[in-house]
Order: sequence, then structure tokens, then C-alpha cells
Amino acid sequence: MWSLPNGKKFLSDVSTQKLRSMYAVEQHPKSKLRLLAALHRRKGESIDSIARMLSKSRRTVHGWLTRFTMRGIMAKDAIRQTGRPSQMTIAQRRQLVKYLERGPPHNATGLWSTKDVQELLRRKYNIVFVKQHVWRMLDQLGFSLLRPRKSHHRRADASTIAAFKKKTRKLVREYRKRHFVIAAQDEATFGLIPIVARGWARRGSNPTVTINHKNVCTNVFGARTQKGFAYKFSKRKRQREFIVFLRYALKRWGRILLFVDNGPAHHGKRLEGFCQKHKKTLRIEYFPAYSPELNPIEQCWKPARDVLANRLLHTLPAAKYHLRKKFNNPKEMPKMFQYFRD
Repeated sequence: MWSLPNGKKFLSDVSTQKLRSMYAVEQHPKSKLRLLAALHRRKGESIDSIARMLSKSRRTVHGWLTRFTMRGIMAKDAIRQTGRPSQMTIAQRRQLVKYLERGPPHNATGLWSTKDVQELLRRKYNIVFVKQHVWRMLDQLGFSLLRPRKSHHRRADASTIAAFKKKTRKLVREYRKRHFVIAAQDEATFGLIPIVARGWARRGSNPTVTINHKNVCTNVFGARTQKGFAYKFSKRKRQREFIVFLRYALKRWGRILLFVDNGPAHHGKRLEGFCQKHKKTLRIEYFPAYSPELNPIEQCWKPARDVLANRLLHTLPAAKYHLRKKFNNPKEMPKMFQYFRD
């Protein structure tokens, strides 16, 4: 089993000097190790001694030397194994990408589940792949498993949103010259039942978090400007409480161009009367319907929820304490969107 050419008979068509020079310039670590084994064999070393010097098994060293005998000096580089031929041709893969980009017929979001792709492959190409192979193939084709954002079916269309941004830029420039503060307003609810968030733990462990299951909540009226954040706690989210917050904001900033959503607290005769009374210092503009992604203050609620995550909160004052610490640090609040800063 171990009878192979030795000494000068090993790779007789390659000189020892050439072997040494090839070893010196070789960059690939595995190829360099194979050339070193060939050099030792040229010196007359046995397979056992070469295996000990290179810390490799005898079978591995024997395989290297056998391939040198059969293929010559080019055996220093391994031949890449092609594996089984693909069950799908390149043309079929391109066609599959087109099917996937159209989206499933029963789902308007355009998102495919793994089972849907498996069924598509079986129906169109009579090919059955396991789930893991479908994931690998979709990754190679440039697809990722993504979680979609929720969007209301009555959400404003793209042209309405584009017109709103154009109008907003114009209003911001106009009212900034009149020394108005530009702000975006929203409300959020925080309770004693916190969000259970992920965190680092020892692999294989089963971490738990102790929380309060008492369903007690507080509401926060907030407004985000380019440089600051104003907020006020409230028991309810009604028109009356919104007007109280507007009085607080006017006292703090003087003149405000305020952007709000179309919530029920932002409409009504009482609010219209208040705006008419303060028409020289307050103007309210509305975001397009069901488009929360346009409101920059929506991004401010996430850091506030994160600060309450995994906490055991016994009372609402304890929750408000942590919220105040977060809200009172404007540097930790997300920046205003660009079309509010033009």
C-alpha cells in the first residue's frame, strides 16, 4: 500500500531546485504543504516520517504523493469537485426569477412563502426540493426572507404623498421666515406590561424575565422639532387633552406650524375654535391618510419602548420616570426628516 517512488525517482521530470523555488513562491497554504511533502519525499523520507513532520495522517500524505505520481507537479493544486449536475438549467432559473418577481397570485404583497416556492417548482418544473435547498437557491438568486411593513388598505397613494412633501417643503420655508417652530406631533400609549426584547445569554440556556401583568397605561402627547422634543402625559387621548398639549407647546415655543395625523383627537369643533383663537401663532397641517412613516415622531416612540423592555414596573410613576429620562435627552431622539428641515 505504501510503495511509492522515493528519492530521485519521485517526480523525476522536476528538479529539486525547481521544487524548492515553487515552494518558496507558493501562496496557497494547502498547496505549499503538498509541495513540502514532495520535497521531503525527494530527500528520501518515508511516508510515516513525513506525516509526523507535517502533523498529518499517513493516509493524507499517501494520497498527496500518489496524486503527484499520477498528475505530476500540478497535483499541488486540488481539482475542484463539480458535484451532481443541477436539476434546473440556467434558462429555468431565469424564468423562475421572473415568476418570483411577479409575486404569488393569491397574495398581493408579492411575498412568497417557502411552501409556495416548493409548490411552484413542483408544478412548473416537476422538481421537488427540500426546504433547506429552496432557501439556499433563493439566496443565490438574490432573494432574502424579509418581514413586510404593515400598510393600511386606505393609505394615500404615491402621488398624494409626493404632493404632500412638495407642499411641506414650501410651507416650512415660508413659516420659518416668520419665526415659526416646525413640529410633528403624535400620541403613544405605554403600560406596565413591557415589550419582551431579545438579549445576549449563554447558548443553550432558557432565560426568563419577570414582568407586571397589570393592564395599566398612560398616554403621551409628543411633538418633535429639529432641536427638541416636547411631551405631556395624559390619561386619555381625546380632543380636550390635545388642546391642553397645544397650550403647553405654544407656551414653550410661541409660534408653531404643527403637522398631525388624522386621528379623532385632531378634529372637532372645540379644536377649530381653539385654532381660530390662536390663528396668528398656530397652524395645523395634516399628514396624508394612514401614512405614519411620514411622521418623524413615530421614530421617537421606539427608543422609549426599548427603555421599558424587560423591566419589572410596579407603578405608573416608575414607568414615567424611565420615559422622562429618555424624552429629556434630545440627542437620543431620531433626527427630523429632510423635507421638514429644508
